[in-house]
Amino acid sequence: MKSWLVIGLTSVVLGGCVAPAPDNRNLNANTQKSASYLDSAGVTNSQKRISQNLAESMEKRREQVSWGGVAVFGNKAEGEDLPISSKLVAEFQEALVKKLRAIRPANLDLKNLGSGVADNLRSQDALIMVVALQTEYSNHRPDPFLTGKIRGEMTIKGQLLFLDSKKDMQLVANYPVGITQREAFGGEPSLADFSKLATTALMGSERFPDGRPASLSDQVTDLLAGNAVVPRATFPPAEVSSVTFAPACLIANTPHGPVNIPAETLARWSDEFALAFGSYIGTGSGFAVNPYLPGGGKDITPDRVLNAARRITMRTVDGQQRNVRLKSPTLIFKVEMTNLRSIRNEKNSNQKAECVNYCISGKLRVVNNDTGQLVQQVPLEWPPSPSQRLSAELIGKYMKQSEKRLFLGDSADHIDIWQTKLDLFLKQLAREIAFPEEDLARRFENLRSQLKLNAGLNSQPVNYASLR
Repeated sequence: MKSWLVIGLTSVVLGGCVAPAPDNRNLNANTQKSASYLDSAGVTNSQKRISQNLAESMEKRREQVSWGGVAVFGNKAEGEDLPISSKLVAEFQEALVKKLRAIRPANLDLKNLGSGVADNLRSQDALIMVVALQTEYSNHRPDPFLTGKIRGEMTIKGQLLFLDSKKDMQLVANYPVGITQREAFGGEPSLADFSKLATTALMGSERFPDGRPASLSDQVTDLLAGNAVVPRATFPPAEVSSVTFAPACLIANTPHGPVNIPAETLARWSDEFALAFGSYIGTGSGFAVNPYLPGGGKDITPDRVLNAARRITMRTVDGQQRNVRLKSPTLIFKVEMTNLRSIRNEKNSNQKAECVNYCISGKLRVVNNDTGQLVQQVPLEWPPSPSQRLSAELIGKYMKQSEKRLFLGDSADHIDIWQTKLDLFLKQLAREIAFPEEDLARRFENLRSQLKLNAGLNSQPVNYASLR
């Protein structure tokens, strides 16, 4: 089944022998625009706040970090779920090292870039930095802007990980990264076409006019040159469980009749959206969020002894298998989708195009992993009903995000649209949780304080009673 999830991640940089970037000069700007987690006022302002908060202690926190190479951390053994990008890791590592040598990270000293990964692991330094590729999604569909063309898309996501080799490879800090590359083709994209997109997504050096990185490599180096820190926070992180879908989601009503969403699609979405949601919460916020593990929250119990044994298994470029130990989380985010449907928006429809609102119902629960206590529960309704008493600005934003314009005569791939809209909604929800600028309804103020406490960004106690 075709899979596409338009997700971009934080600034990170890789470099090296790069294939020529696609010639996008004749494409509509909307065609080549890359989705990025950094496209948010909340993220931008948060980065500034983190820099200001750490300014006085920057030198004290400066760490000696050894380069640990590029690894594949997939949902299946041997990177089977990264069939294209897993074949590019050696080239990617070579390119990345060249770019890493050209920068001086703002908050850490990166060592051993001139030696092999095996030598790095024998370093006396405790901290090791690894870039791990986690997932890839490829998709093709009729281009919405160029008649007769097929749009091919490749999304690659990963993590910039900092590991403490003196503490059983404990993960001490991580930053999600990722990018979506798009190009218009005359016919259905071939495997070689998707490989070219993946190469550009990983190693491209071109940037967008506003300076945003258009490759995973440039995301990494931007992050290291800016606000990446290794705080060694003593507080446990947050974590996201698998997104669950109620049986009612198997049938989504639309203006064109009911659409059956296969159970295997919902099962795949459970992992994909949990990975996306956790990445969105952790991007640009400074919050400590564990990387998502396949099957996620399905295996999480209040028993911290069991949780402490959970690991990420990665395979490095030089064939080594590396196990990374995750801290047991304090807060667990659980998202449940109870209903998916779409309705015709009569006000914005006309004779040429039909405007459809894709609607989501569900709930968000945040649970204390140690006690099982429900910390916060928020109903999810997108776009919201008047009974939720949200601001007109926020309602308008939700309404606009949920809209999809369908031109008459074109067939609508509702499952494909649903995947896009669910991702967009979770990105919006994560931004409201992470950033006060985005939290127009002020629903997540105390929860945000707890997340800051876990990340070592403040020392204020949290009123759990107010989170009910």
